[in-house]
Amino acid sequence: TRHNEAILFIGKDSTAVAQERSRRKTKTMDLEALAGSVGSPAVFVGLGVTTLALVGATVFLSRSSSDSSRGGAGAAAERQVEELDRSKYPGGHLTIYYGSQTGTAQMFANQIASESESRGFKARVVDLQDVVDNEDGDAIDAARIRPQIGPSPAEDGVAGELDEVDGDGALIRASLADPCYRDPDAGRSTSLFFVATYGEGEPTDNAQQFVELMKVKSGIDNIYKISPSEEAPGDGGEDGGPADPSARDATFLSDLDYAVFGLGNKQYEHYNNMSRFVDASLGRCGADRIADLGLGDDDDDLEGDFESWKDNVFWPAMAERYVKGAEIGGGRDGEEDGATALPPCPYRVE
Repeated sequence: TRHNEAILFIGKDSTAVAQERSRRKTKTMDLEALAGSVGSPAVFVGLGVTTLALVGATVFLSRSSSDSSRGGAGAAAERQVEELDRSKYPGGHLTIYYGSQTGTAQMFANQIASESESRGFKARVVDLQDVVDNEDGDAIDAARIRPQIGPSPAEDGVAGELDEVDGDGALIRASLADPCYRDPDAGRSTSLFFVATYGEGEPTDNAQQFVELMKVKSGIDNIYKISPSEEAPGDGGEDGGPADPSARDATFLSDLDYAVFGLGNKQYEHYNNMSRFVDASLGRCGADRIADLGLGDDDDDLEGDFESWKDNVFWPAMAERYVKGAEIGGGRDGEEDGATALPPCPYRVE
């Protein structure tokens, strides 16, 4: 009996093993059949790559949509400029642009900004590269139109009071003629440019694109032949500007007031070439120069030239045009309201 029970158990074990082997063989055959029906293992690789690509595209589009939403909100927030306190800033907004290779022009720009409040102006400093890298869609869209200059529509038969501005022009106007920094009464913007000349009369790296755009708008095709600073820009002819007025946009920046200070070196042939170009190109585009062009010579006394120009030319011209004897309130701590603060002293006693 015991022997028979042993044979019985052995028989059951053998049957189970056989069934398991049969099940595994069936699964193997099924996989081989599936591979054969699709074609080859390479097809599986292709399907896998396609699936990964679809998943990656979905994630990218989702993130882009999210980033776009956040960017739009940020741009809208940046357009909210604090209302100007006229008792503190009777001169209004002053935007200071700089084209600098070694940082000196930027330093001068920051110095003017630090003095602006005591002079009655609210200043901001802008890299010229940021003018062409502007991604503020609202500002660019607003800059695509400009007030019409000249006879009224009723007189010249032009329908409407706005002119269209091309894409490149809108990019420049979005910064130089930004409505957020414009005098609401006069409808004009005020800007100061510090422009260094690099190498043989060339623009600095951060001013290169701005210069290229202004060449197109001003019609100046030869930046090495600019009219002298004492002559009115825009005469045309042999001074580097076109004789045909239609080659330039004469009203492109007609709502801009500006001044320019150049940083150069008389050891080079094209001394202060870029400041002369910026001064002339802005004038050719209709902007109004508010102070004589300042020229600093690094071969002599660049800082002295700058100090003399800002104290004897720039600030007096700004006060005459914008402040006009108005009392400047909201001075530094400890000052009485209405008192005009002295410019900050750049020296320190040790």
